[in-house]
Amino acid sequence: MSEIIRNNKYSVAVGQYLTIDGQIDAIREKLRLGYRNKGSRCPLDPDLVIDALQNIIEGKFSINNEILKLLCANEIITIDAVYGNQTFKIIAEDIFKGGISYCFEEWSILLDRVSKATEKTPVQITKLVADSSLHTIFNSLSKSKDLEKLCLTQSQIRNFCLKYKKRFWQDNSSVFFLFMENKQYFVAHVSSTFFGLHVNVQGILFEHVWKAKDNCIIVTPKKIYKEDKY
Repeated sequence: MSEIIRNNKYSVAVGQYLTIDGQIDAIREKLRLGYRNKGSRCPLDPDLVIDALQNIIEGKFSINNEILKLLCANEIITIDAVYGNQTFKIIAEDIFKGGISYCFEEWSILLDRVSKATEKTPVQITKLVADSSLHTIFNSLSKSKDLEKLCLTQSQIRNFCLKYKKRFWQDNSSVFFLFMENKQYFVAHVSSTFFGLHVNVQGILFEHVWKAKDNCIIVTPKKIYKEDKY
């Protein structure tokens, strides 16, 4: 578990404010069980609650994930708004000058599809710190196991690679992106070669354990709250 101190300033959407307010009310209600009634009826340790809330007030957050470590916590890293009309095959010569894997040819009926346009998207960058399979890695990022929320489109992946190719592929790093086509989950594995970036495509259930020593980086969308309209 690693501690992240966030120094950025954020706007707060109405939906976010109401969610946090409700969570605080739920904590207060649980504490009342031990305050109003005799005996130990509160399901929360009040000392731990005090410490946790003080850390939040000070902007200290813990990332409790034994598989991944959060990177770039104090930066806003984004993918630009894209039309969604670019697949890996279409853009191979544009950004993947190191080539695309034969797997894409095998699954071309599933993968060679354009997607819908997407807005500017903030992303989260994490690094593998424990040997894991792709399925385990991405499931560790979703409490609800709703992997669709972790997906990017092929056009978004292309945009990230184009914007950050000189940054995230140092030290022979491999960068992984989850995407979905025809209701099936795939992982784009982008690595650096002498000729340029190379993309390999694998199913999320691909039976291979990736090693933490191999500098594996995971890119996923951050959860976005839109301002409520009245």
